[in-house]
Amino acid sequence: MNPIPASGAAPTPTRRIAQILANPVYDQRVVVRVRVTFHLEGNEYLVSDSSGQILADADHPHLYTLRLPIGAMVTMEAEVDIYRGRPELDILRVWLPNHTVIVIPRVVE
Repeated sequence: MNPIPASGAAPTPTRRIAQILANPVYDQRVVVRVRVTFHLEGNEYLVSDSSGQILADADHPHLYTLRLPIGAMVTMEAEVDIYRGRPELDILRVWLPNHTVIVIPRVVE
């Protein structure tokens, strides 16, 4: 199973990272415009905007590999998760600079 590439215009961002960090709401769906700053491991990335930095995770690296371009500005649709007391983003979709959309497969657990 791999992320599904598609195409289309990115939605308008609904949140800034500082807003998410200041008031994380579990499972809240957000759209953020961020720079991919660092690949941690698997499907985990650090992303940032001018207001802050947050971990963004596509889960299940054993099922598929998400490759995001380091340094690129992308739009992400995600759900806010709180892991070990810290907010992070569970990525649902990513709009790349070339207008490709990566849809993250939902895995039923």
